[in-house]
Amino acid sequence: MAKSAAARGGSGRSLRTTFLLVALVPVILFLALIGYFGFTQMGREKGLAQESALTQARALATQIETELTARLDALTGTAEAVAGGTPADAAIRRFRQSYPDVGQVLALDQLGAVVAASGPVGDARRLGDQPWFKKAATSTQPFFGEPRQAGQDVAVGVYAPARNADGQLRGVLAADLTLKRLQTVLGRTGLPSGAVAEVLTERGLVVARHPALFLMQDASGRSGYAEFLKPQEGTGELVFVDEERRLAGSAPVRSVGWVVVVGVPTAQVLAETRRALAQVVGGAALVTLLALALAVTLSRGTAAGMERLGAAMRRLEGGDIPASVPVTVGGEVGALTEGFNRVVNWLRNKVREYEALSHIEEAVGQAVASTGTATDRSAGEALPALLRRVVSGMGADAGAIVIQEEDNLVTRAGVGFAGVQAEGVTLRRGQGLAGAVVGTREPVVIEDVEGDYRVEEPYIKAAGIQSIVALPILAGDRVIGAIEVGYRSRHTFGEGELRQLEAMARRAAQAIEHARALEEVRRGTVGLEAKLAEQMAALQKAHAEQQESKKREQEAKRREQEAQRQAQELQATIKMQVAQTKEVVKADPAAEETKRVRAAMQKTVSEELRVPLTALLDLPRFLVDGINKPLGEQERQQLEILHGRGEEILELIDNLVILSGLHAGQVKMQKAPSSVSELVQRVVRSLQQRAAGKGNRIQTDIKPDVGQVNSDARRVEQVLQNLITTSIKYTEVGEIRVTSYLREGNVVLTVADDGAGFSPEEQQRIFEPFLQVGPRSGRAFPGTGLSLTVCQRLVQVLGGKIKVESEVDRGTWFTVSLPVQ
Repeated sequence: MAKSAAARGGSGRSLRTTFLLVALVPVILFLALIGYFGFTQMGREKGLAQESALTQARALATQIETELTARLDALTGTAEAVAGGTPADAAIRRFRQSYPDVGQVLALDQLGAVVAASGPVGDARRLGDQPWFKKAATSTQPFFGEPRQAGQDVAVGVYAPARNADGQLRGVLAADLTLKRLQTVLGRTGLPSGAVAEVLTERGLVVARHPALFLMQDASGRSGYAEFLKPQEGTGELVFVDEERRLAGSAPVRSVGWVVVVGVPTAQVLAETRRALAQVVGGAALVTLLALALAVTLSRGTAAGMERLGAAMRRLEGGDIPASVPVTVGGEVGALTEGFNRVVNWLRNKVREYEALSHIEEAVGQAVASTGTATDRSAGEALPALLRRVVSGMGADAGAIVIQEEDNLVTRAGVGFAGVQAEGVTLRRGQGLAGAVVGTREPVVIEDVEGDYRVEEPYIKAAGIQSIVALPILAGDRVIGAIEVGYRSRHTFGEGELRQLEAMARRAAQAIEHARALEEVRRGTVGLEAKLAEQMAALQKAHAEQQESKKREQEAKRREQEAQRQAQELQATIKMQVAQTKEVVKADPAAEETKRVRAAMQKTVSEELRVPLTALLDLPRFLVDGINKPLGEQERQQLEILHGRGEEILELIDNLVILSGLHAGQVKMQKAPSSVSELVQRVVRSLQQRAAGKGNRIQTDIKPDVGQVNSDARRVEQVLQNLITTSIKYTEVGEIRVTSYLREGNVVLTVADDGAGFSPEEQQRIFEPFLQVGPRSGRAFPGTGLSLTVCQRLVQVLGGKIKVESEVDRGTWFTVSLPVQ
């Protein structure tokens, strides 16, 4: 028996040792893994905090650089003004009015004697032996001096040499700049609690700080500051002058060689990580204790208890949650068994919660899918089914889905309100529980509905709801409504339930968006069907009109033949007149110029009149069709062509008449004072529609000093009209600019465009009559070539000058100069 007991004792010790080893090895590995991830996370948090501090330091350095540079530049400008002869007292006064944070300001001559000051200077009248004066007297640039304590503040000297245009020293300006402004800049940054922002000189003196403590303290000897005082950006961990260790970032203020340092408390940054790590370590320690207790008790308990517990643990290791193990013995085995049962029950509850969430998400997902596939289901039909699944899955008594429609909130689905009408209830935006959720985009939890002012939905209190939660329904970054889930008894909402409801809200958003998209498609389909029916009716109407037009075709052909006959008679008349002109020229040998002009006119008139006459012969059919029915787009375009051809013929006749009168000396000028602005506006208004027909815009710019011109207004208008018409002809989809200004007693009128332009050879002959410009860039430019000739002759008769500047494919600039008197 002793041997058997010894064997049992050895077996017990071996069992305890085995269980201890089995329990400790994974626990140690688990703790090591936790430690690794914990310290990795801490390092990451430190890095993020340092980057955030560096970003803030950069922003502060930029602002401080701006503040200091502004004052330095202002003092430099004041010094330049004094060197240029401005009284020093007045210059100093303006400088201090612009920058109230500047203290005493002194103006010194070349020898260092004070010649002006913003305040009393006492006995300090000669400062030529001061180091800063000597430096300023030999410098060409302003600079900052060393900071010093000034009562409760810190001040720094700012010095600027006053040199004249030849670089000779006329004096020195010195100013005391208090750094209160820097304190204000640091205080506006909104640093978190415990954070510090400091401005340090290159020697490590604290000249500005938020909070405003430890000013003018020397921080250069503190741990880590040596690297931060260099004129470059940096990050690290410092012990600040208040003995607090912080994660820091620094950025230089390059104009003065200072450094801005922003520090965030290390403990504050790592507090959350340490808290989470402590919870995990505590849990691991608890698991370790349970494992050790289990090992010890199993080694001492009965074989049956150990076998039951071992079997349960094996089931748990296999992924199956076992039933609670019966506690058949007391002591350590019983306590361990009870602890194991608590862990199993906790796991079982978590698994049930997860399964419930999965079930609800699957059900809601099916509802969402149904809204996207059902062809006869709208949002109003899909939402109640979706809401019933949510309420059932949450074990709640009632629920509602409220949708935002324009400026109202409309309840589109309600479940479980016991005969109380919920659907269709409308509230204003911002009203009720749903309004609070939509406005803040945050969940609202109310465990006691009675007396809560936010609950204005009539169906909630009428149905006896005691506790309710509402969450926003988000589609991307848009709030489209809210989902409400309520209980008739007092209910405490856990984090798990809120997470489930958030998932349901996301699913509801998908269902609503799918249903809305489906309704949009339906509406689009109905619209397309209506448009198709309308187009079919239009086609039938067009077919009927086509049949009707065939009946009128014979009449149109008859009219067309009559028009052709008249055109042929007109051409014969023109040829006869040209022949008679030739006979006259032959009878007068001295009229060689007249002969050349008449020959060119014969060719031009015969070609240019044929084109508009041909257009007139093509249009009668459309005019006849338009008598009994509205004109179509093609007919309207043809009529516009007819109108344009008519204008061309009218211009041709006008130019021929004017040119003939000029040759015969029969054009008389009737000079009278005329408003240049009114003259230009009349011509531009008459040509705006023609310019718009080619996609052009006419812009005018009449200078204010241009008043009246003593000339023949009708002839000036004729010149301006011909120039603008020429620009319209040579410009496609561009801009034509008409300007007028005074120059040396003359009124100057310019017409500029960005059209096809003229070559240098064409510019030499541009004012010759009947000059034809050939096609360019695939475009032809029809015309008589008389408009510019008429312009030149009229301008000469008016006592003015005209010239042209042009570049091919860049545009043309016509300039007309007329005497004011």
